[in-house]
Amino acid sequence: MNRTYTLISIKRCQFFLFLQIFFLSFTTSADPSQERKKFVCGYKAVVEYMNSLIIRDRDITLHQIEQLQRREITEEEVIELIMTLMRYRLLPINEKQGKCRFFSYLCIQNDPTDETDTLLYDLAVQRLQNNPHGLDNCHIYSSGREKVFSLFSSDCKNAIVKRISAVPAPLATAQAGLESAWGNSRFSVQGHNLFGMQTTFSSTQKTKNHPKCIPARRNPRRCLYKFNSIETSFFIYTLLLNTYPSYISFREQRYQTELAEMPPCDASLEMAKGLNKYAEDPNYIKKIQGTIKKVCQIINDC
Repeated sequence: MNRTYTLISIKRCQFFLFLQIFFLSFTTSADPSQERKKFVCGYKAVVEYMNSLIIRDRDITLHQIEQLQRREITEEEVIELIMTLMRYRLLPINEKQGKCRFFSYLCIQNDPTDETDTLLYDLAVQRLQNNPHGLDNCHIYSSGREKVFSLFSSDCKNAIVKRISAVPAPLATAQAGLESAWGNSRFSVQGHNLFGMQTTFSSTQKTKNHPKCIPARRNPRRCLYKFNSIETSFFIYTLLLNTYPSYISFREQRYQTELAEMPPCDASLEMAKGLNKYAEDPNYIKKIQGTIKKVCQIINDC
C-alpha cells in the first residue's frame, strides 16, 4: 500500500527529527523569557510542519472522493480513503470499545500511528470485501446522534473540511506551553506529553503497570499519557480536537475563522472559545486566550 502522503511515513524524515531534537534539547536558561521564546519558536516549527501533513491528508481525501465518483480510482486508493474516513470518525467502526477505541494511544504497542494504520488497513479491507459495490456514504456523529449522507454530498464534504483540519500554531503552542509549563513539567520531560492528555483507570495498579502511563501524584489512578516523541503527542492532540464530540464547538469556530480568513492569532483567540471542555478549570478559556496573546508577541519574530 502506498502511504507516502500519510503522517506516518513523512514525519520520519531527517528534517523533522532535527526539529524534535532541537525542541527537546533546550538548556535551562537563567532568563525565563528567553527560555519561553525557545519553546515558542521550536514548537511553532513542529506545529506548522505537522499541520502541512494534515492539510495534505484532507486535500487527498477530497480528491479521492472525486475520483471515486468518476470511477477513476484503484482498489488501494479506496482502501486509503476508507482508512482516512474511519480515522476521523466519518465511517462507523465497532472494534475495541471503551479505552481501546481504535485511535486510543493506550491500546497501541509501539508507535500509535503505525499500529493505528495497520488496524485501520485491516478493517478497511474487510469493509471493502463486505461491500464490493464501493463506498457510498459517510456518517456524521453529532450530539449523540448519527446522520448518514451521500459521500458525494456537500454535507459530507463540509464534515471532511471541518474534521481534517489544522490547529493554528499560536493556539497549539499556547496550549502546549500552558499545559506543560513551557516544556518543564514532569509529564512533558518524562513522556513528551505537552498537552496534559490523560485518562483514569479503575485501579492504581492498572495505571502503575501500563507502559504508556505516568501516574499522577495527586490521583494515582489517573494516567498521563507517555509518548515516544513530540510528533506522536501532537498527532493524538489534533485527532482529539478533530474527532471528539466535546469539541464540536471548537471545530465550528475553526471553520468560521477559515471562512473569514482570519490571521492565525485572531483565529486562535476565537477558536479557544470552543475548548471549555478541555479542562475542569472554569477559567481555562481566559487562561488560554491570555497565553495566546503572549505567544503572539513572540511568534512573529521566530
